[in-house]
Amino acid sequence: MVRKVTGARLWGILGTFLAAVPLGLVQGDELAFVALPSGLSKTFMALDFEVLFDYGLLTVIFTFFFVDLFETAGTLVGLSSKTGMLDQQGHLPRAKQVLMADSVATMAGATLGTSSTTTYD
Repeated sequence: MVRKVTGARLWGILGTFLAAVPLGLVQGDELAFVALPSGLSKTFMALDFEVLFDYGLLTVIFTFFFVDLFETAGTLVGLSSKTGMLDQQGHLPRAKQVLMADSVATMAGATLGTSSTTTYD
């Protein structure tokens, strides 16, 4: 990226992988480049509500809440200002719908057992 190499991140990932194989840091199933998904049976709706109000988990929940909220708001403001979608007062019309869509996507991702979904930035 500093040297303006196209695909620098992918080249870095590939180079690290190729260096790790002969060093024995990658073994067995990790060498499979393509595999069928194992399905959602282990993760779909596998929610544990018993620990929901544990003090340690509450801090994690609020941390993820604020990270997702501010990341979405930052992306929303940045993209809408660059694309000229703000009104005369600098407000984004229908911002409520955009934030609702992000919230629904985050909840759907959690119930499917995936990592947190996020807006594109």
